[in-house]
Amino acid sequence: MAGGGLKVAYQAGVLQVWLDEAELDFDLADGASGGVLNLAMWCQGMTGTQIADNWRAYHPLRAGTPNVRGWLRGPYAPSLLTLSGMKNRVLPGFGLDWHAIRSTRREATFNLFNVSRQEHQVLPAARMTDDLLLSGIALPMWFPPVRVDGDTYIDSVFATDANLEETVRRGATELWVIWTVSTRGQWRPGFVSEYFTMIEAAANSRLRASLDRIERSNAALTAGKPSEFGHKVTVHLLAAEVPLHYLLNFRKASFAEAVDLGVRDARAWCAKRGIPVRTKEFLPQPAAVDSVSFHEVMTGTISRNRAPAGQSAKMTWNWTWWSRTPPVSWLIQRTSRPFSGSYAVLLLVGNCLFGKEVSTSWWTPGRPRRSRPN
Repeated sequence: MAGGGLKVAYQAGVLQVWLDEAELDFDLADGASGGVLNLAMWCQGMTGTQIADNWRAYHPLRAGTPNVRGWLRGPYAPSLLTLSGMKNRVLPGFGLDWHAIRSTRREATFNLFNVSRQEHQVLPAARMTDDLLLSGIALPMWFPPVRVDGDTYIDSVFATDANLEETVRRGATELWVIWTVSTRGQWRPGFVSEYFTMIEAAANSRLRASLDRIERSNAALTAGKPSEFGHKVTVHLLAAEVPLHYLLNFRKASFAEAVDLGVRDARAWCAKRGIPVRTKEFLPQPAAVDSVSFHEVMTGTISRNRAPAGQSAKMTWNWTWWSRTPPVSWLIQRTSRPFSGSYAVLLLVGNCLFGKEVSTSWWTPGRPRRSRPN
């Protein structure tokens, strides 16, 4: 599962088709950069549709957290953003179960770059943690490096965005690659554009070098000569220009559109190659069950007060210590438009400075006033 930043939402749509509709079964999966997110879900045993639905529900504004405290260090700031939103909101939203991931019977390899040892490392699912997974998407300058057991890790994209050689070394004879890194070759001025142009240059050149090695090895094998890999390797490549930015996206609907585009392209790709596909409406539906289960972790305090005569009842959920200080509490209790004016600034500054969540409150006439985490 190749990288591509947040463009891997498209990859999830392709997985819906390959895994569920075409019923392809893979013996090994490799993930790099953004692809490690989909790989973790695959290791857990999620279906392609479940992976795709996770991206359809993805909310980009819940992932990016400005590193305000880091900005105060000026040119020595560790990063522009932090990974707290990904760790506290996105990964739990994906429903990741680390016990299931580490105990999976599926063979999987996660690509990371160890800065401390200056080496590209490939880890099995049994060794993965949420911190190591996040290090796989920790783009330098955008996100801080992740420190695990004394070593510093970052995204492997500058070393590889699709480790084809590792899968071949493990005996793979067919490689199914979903490539979402742009190959347009357009140069645009500006810091952001030039940064991601560097990533495209590194990722695309490494992919082409890997494909050339496989092609030369296959040619040598056909000619009866010694080959690099010792067996024939067939590559199935689905590449696309995905209408998402690698990182800077703000509309939730854009991700659902990218997933659905991946579904449509994958169906057409399979049809062109004679791979039978059963579309979602013809897939067998799971049997109805009479039980519901869920897992929820919450922290904080809840207080309930009896409403004075003639006033709406209210319940306040205080999630953080600073939200219980007198001036902040006063503002929260008296704000009916939680995302307007000074209250929106309060939420942003509070979350950035203290790295926590604060409750927002709302009410309608005649209904109890409630609070919910933002």
